[in-house]
Amino acid sequence: MQGNKVKCPYCEYENIVTGALSDLNSDNTTDWECENCEGEFELQAEFEPSWSASKIVYAECKNCGDVSRDFKRRGQVFPYPEMYKVDVLCEPCWRNGVLEEMEDERGRLI
Repeated sequence: MQGNKVKCPYCEYENIVTGALSDLNSDNTTDWECENCEGEFELQAEFEPSWSASKIVYAECKNCGDVSRDFKRRGQVFPYPEMYKVDVLCEPCWRNGVLEEMEDERGRLI
């Protein structure tokens, strides 16, 4: 495949496949019909990786003391459990707080 064109495997006509990206399956393939011979073929999209780098940021959960890179800060995530009066929570404390606040007095989700 060259850019937005691909040759039909039957008649070698160069099909413009610009709109195919929106039709891709989870394995980056889709069926396509040749504009020239109307033969149907499988179209595979190939993506080159794009790399970037960033620092790993760790924080201490102000509820349980666990140090993690997967944390939630008040004001940066919604919902944030109001039951905690701290501004940094690890993922498990945040999740448990959100679930607890969504339960009624019988423990059923509201």
